[in-house]
Amino acid sequence: MTKRSKHKPPDQSCILAIDPGRTTGWVRVHYWHDEEDPGYVLSRWGTFDSLSNEIAISSMMYKGANVVVVESYIIRPDTFAANVGSKLHAVEVLGRARLWSRQYDVPIFHQQVAAQGKQQWTDRRLKAHFKHHKLWPTGKPGGKEGLCRHEVDALRHAMTYIENAYDVALVLTDDEYLV
Repeated sequence: MTKRSKHKPPDQSCILAIDPGRTTGWVRVHYWHDEEDPGYVLSRWGTFDSLSNEIAISSMMYKGANVVVVESYIIRPDTFAANVGSKLHAVEVLGRARLWSRQYDVPIFHQQVAAQGKQQWTDRRLKAHFKHHKLWPTGKPGGKEGLCRHEVDALRHAMTYIENAYDVALVLTDDEYLV
């Protein structure tokens, strides 16, 4: 079950979604709320794998965003082992995301668990909605050849946030699902 946010989102949003990890993926999605014909566009995406990379792109990521959505990070035996010896810990990324959000005056900071995005936005559904973008596994980190796995996971969180916060279903016809 998806937890609904307690805030009313604005009619137009620039949503920054972050998938924290050893390689952190991020996307910016612009959304226009219209009861009959909601619109959205994927405008930017990228990855970072070090604090210096994160600092270098933080202005581009956060400036103008009015919603930050991050995947919450729950320490389990399998996730703990993944961070041993890494340069960038997901928990630190989450803390800095909260800090950057405050520094750039982003009014809404929202966390959601990984399962929310993966259940609501399957690979097939993402590919249907974003057929003009090369999505993982085709995409490689760096953004020029499409979205990598981490960026796609961030996109899942952005789209899940939109549907849940605005209480809309972004539906395509059966023909549009033929990718």
